[in-house]
Amino acid sequence: MQLLTQVYLVFFLLATSLCLHAASDKIDFRELNLESAKKISQKEGKLIFISFTASWCSACKLIDQSLFQDEEIISLVNESFVAVKANIESFEGVELNQNYNATYLPTMIFAAQSGNEFQRFKGVPSRKDLIQALKKYQTISVFEKAKLKDKKSSLPSLEITKKTILKKEPGNIHLETKDNKTAGNKFILQLGAFSDKENALNFLHELQKSKVPDATLIDEIVLSKRLFKVVIQYFDRRESAQIRLNGLINEGFEAYIRKI
Repeated sequence: MQLLTQVYLVFFLLATSLCLHAASDKIDFRELNLESAKKISQKEGKLIFISFTASWCSACKLIDQSLFQDEEIISLVNESFVAVKANIESFEGVELNQNYNATYLPTMIFAAQSGNEFQRFKGVPSRKDLIQALKKYQTISVFEKAKLKDKKSSLPSLEITKKTILKKEPGNIHLETKDNKTAGNKFILQLGAFSDKENALNFLHELQKSKVPDATLIDEIVLSKRLFKVVIQYFDRRESAQIRLNGLINEGFEAYIRKI
């Protein structure tokens, strides 16, 4: 009987070990809004790690298949961070991006328990740089976490967007819904996304005053929510969109190409 009990115990410990291993073979990404991420990070005593992505972002898929499959990176993230995957095509992702203005994909954000950002990676970081950053924040003390929590982000707050065209008239700006679909494959440059129309218009006006007079506003329905996007449209060829994007980058603006 004692032998049987020992055998059961061995199997139980083995099964537990296998379960723990299986649970740690990937990053525990969650789909959370910022308030939920803050509450969980404070409860678990962790910082916040956000990966901004989209279904059309090939570089994001590369990260998913490489860096986010790395055992050391998985361990570091799961141990010290509340990990959030933010798809900017979803309403939750748009709401998150209101706080961080991730206009370049992929973007990774390191944030305090207050939600305030203290570091970001734009594009695909090297394995060495990402591990170095994860280890740096893994070892900070509770006191240092509190200091990070009090640090205020200098980033602007963004908000967003059926397709619409922005019409300008003397002393008046209004949106007109465009119901017909654009024929064939077209490309646009997206410069910002907002959940509030007034914020989107304010952002648009600033762009139009600063060397982007052809920026316009469209809106989209995402999960029954209306979101507003500031874009330059339309380009028949990706190459044409890329040329314009390069010009924007040289002027200090950030944008990305979307196929519609």
